[in-house]
Amino acid sequence: MNQHSHQIFSDAPADIYAEGYPIGNGRLAAMISGDPLKDRVALNHDRLWRRYWKYPKRNLAAKFKRFQQLCLEQKWDEASALVAPEIQRSGFGLYVNPFVPLADIGIYPDLRSDKPVDSCRRRLDLSEAVVTTDYHVGDIDFKREYFASFPHNVIVIRLSASEVAAVSGEFSLYRMPDRECSVTAESSLDELTLTGKFEEGVKFAAVVRVIQTGGRLTSGITDYMPPAAPEPPKFLDGFAFGFRDCVHPEVPAGISTCVDSADSVTLLVKMATDRETDDDLADYCRGHLDKLSSVDYETLKQQHIEDHQSLYNRVELQIGGAGDSHAAVPHPRRIADCYEQKSVDDPKLVEGAFDLARYLAIAAGRPAGPEMPLKAPMNLQGIWNEDPRPAWDCDYHLDLNLQMCYWGLGMVNLAELGRPLIDWAYSLLPQAEIVAADIYGLPGACYSGVCDVENIGNYCQLAMLGTGCNAWLAQSLYQFWQYCRDTDLLRDRIYPVLREISRFYQHFLVEDSQGRLVPAPSHSPENFPQGRVIPSALSAPSAFDLELIRELLENTIEAHDILNLDDADRKIWPEMLDKIPLPTINSEGRLLEWLEQDYATLDPGHRHRSHLVGICPGTRISVEETAAYAEGVAKAIELRLSHQGVGSCTLDLTCDAYIFARLYQGEKSLAKINELIINHSIGNLLLCLCDWRPGSGLPWFGDRRVFQIEASFGLMSAVTQMLLQDHQDLIRILPALPAEWPTGYVSGLLTRTGHTVDIHWDGEKITKLKILSLRGEDCKLKIMTGQKTFTLTENDESRQLTLDADNTVGFATKPQTVYTLTFGH
Repeated sequence: MNQHSHQIFSDAPADIYAEGYPIGNGRLAAMISGDPLKDRVALNHDRLWRRYWKYPKRNLAAKFKRFQQLCLEQKWDEASALVAPEIQRSGFGLYVNPFVPLADIGIYPDLRSDKPVDSCRRRLDLSEAVVTTDYHVGDIDFKREYFASFPHNVIVIRLSASEVAAVSGEFSLYRMPDRECSVTAESSLDELTLTGKFEEGVKFAAVVRVIQTGGRLTSGITDYMPPAAPEPPKFLDGFAFGFRDCVHPEVPAGISTCVDSADSVTLLVKMATDRETDDDLADYCRGHLDKLSSVDYETLKQQHIEDHQSLYNRVELQIGGAGDSHAAVPHPRRIADCYEQKSVDDPKLVEGAFDLARYLAIAAGRPAGPEMPLKAPMNLQGIWNEDPRPAWDCDYHLDLNLQMCYWGLGMVNLAELGRPLIDWAYSLLPQAEIVAADIYGLPGACYSGVCDVENIGNYCQLAMLGTGCNAWLAQSLYQFWQYCRDTDLLRDRIYPVLREISRFYQHFLVEDSQGRLVPAPSHSPENFPQGRVIPSALSAPSAFDLELIRELLENTIEAHDILNLDDADRKIWPEMLDKIPLPTINSEGRLLEWLEQDYATLDPGHRHRSHLVGICPGTRISVEETAAYAEGVAKAIELRLSHQGVGSCTLDLTCDAYIFARLYQGEKSLAKINELIINHSIGNLLLCLCDWRPGSGLPWFGDRRVFQIEASFGLMSAVTQMLLQDHQDLIRILPALPAEWPTGYVSGLLTRTGHTVDIHWDGEKITKLKILSLRGEDCKLKIMTGQKTFTLTENDESRQLTLDADNTVGFATKPQTVYTLTFGH
């Protein structure tokens, strides 16, 4: 493994929260600023969400049939007016509860020198999941290491120096001022404790255990002293975002303890919420830390690294040679150069962004350990947030964002990370059944377009009772089963959700004038047709809805048959499929966003690519099996791009890169990835939703850098699709390899057919292909590099094979057997 390609580094501290280096173990998380003189470690817990809001019943069922008929008659304004009294306006009111920060640790060294700090470097090692801050003062080298241990469920911070008795300073624990949260704290020489309670009753705690080698501990701040900050506002305007105004203090605040002349100091950090235990939270944290009293630092670190690498090392990507000509250049400078030059001539940045996404998925998305409460799915910022009311509450957007977080994880061999999403969807199933009855008067289950960790979210006029997000959630759940093939999980968690969502559509779909089963209401997310008195996305049946409902029913039928069940509805679903129309391709050969409609919209270049869900991330459309639809997708995306949209946004760029890869247009796919890096990447390779610089056409946050995590996963997934595609039981090798990547390799990618694949290429030609068959399923390959013959080796026995006219070849496999394909130029 080339170590340099798995490191992100900077020669300066993070100037803002978003530029820090994230660590996490799925439950506990921290963002590290790496400041030598006043380090900030911002703490999060995946289950710390406010609970002041619950889904309010709207009692719309009595109106729904009339509303549905008006939609069928395309009387959009009349339909909107009918339900307006019960549906809140978009951008007003409350939708869900926010995910909120827990506390902050401050590290304030006493350097005992009048010499300045120099040679500062902070580094995130993706392969070890360790953040390091190094700096030099006088003749002494100082080091801090930070990691979030999954085996021991703690955050660990280590301070050391090149000389004995050189580590002195003060450690503080505090929470930003928040008029809706009361804080109590206590300090002893070797422990800092902070407990909090929000006004609705949500409780949390953090305990920092201080273990020094040499020197002594001495008291710091013993009576809680909040950090100096402006009086925080009282949030009374519903949907409005509330960003943190409290800067990390220049001097210790909250409570603190001090160390004098130690050789090294280790901080062990444990956090908990009232969703984790009914016991006293501080005592619960202390009891957990007590169990680690006999575990030394090096053991903690080594066990952490081995555990992390058991997941991270499954896949490796190398673009170009092993070396990195930019390895000595800090990443903030590399990103700034890309922006200034408006180009990316550094493929190692793409490689680094791909690896960062896998790292983030492990850090933010790991399932809970044994006998632990359910893990929350990754939210809009994964598991990291500093704001009391973050952008969109760090919620779960089911119209794209949540799905993008998860749709690429199976192929990078992290299918088990889908378990929190599956458990969460199952836990909300009773609420989804209430929503189906309350809003639509129907049986089955319906998940709204936004949710939080414990609640189905509110409805607003933006979607106006559209339901496509409901079917899209089901697609995400089933995709994970296709990679993990855990039959118990399918039977106990996934199928019950698919069945109830399918039951909902049995009663929701209605016959149109041509006898077709169509969704009414329907919409294409956030894309508003022109000419409405009451703005809404209400529309004729959308391609978004039609594709996802079709796939839902197909997956439910397949799951039912795999489980050998006897549901009475099984015979109904195929009949429904026969009557659901496919999306329209117009006379120009372009796939339309709505069935037989081509509305003029308020934003013809809108950032969502919802009508192309059949190819991104769906599998119905492919160049081989549905050539006319693939061409229709190509024309649809080009039309959307011709209008340019309102500003630059990560969501459209990641989808475009994926779509072009699926169309085998590698140069266009890479261009979109490069555009992501140029306009949206910050110095740690995280991606900001909007370009924050002056002149941005989408200034939702002004000059504030607000990262959202789904774009990182979208980039990762697009890169994967450029190198390997696995839909429709056909494994495509290097289907969209751009000329800019003539040499490289990727190893460990997983297919739905149960094969892990390693690809080596040189001069844009495959040199070696290694396939491990996990389950013994047949392997059908399509070689996309123009090569026709190869040598297939199995257990030291070799034979020559030639591709068919369509560049495919198939062969039987045995479980747990490796097949090596060698190609000559």
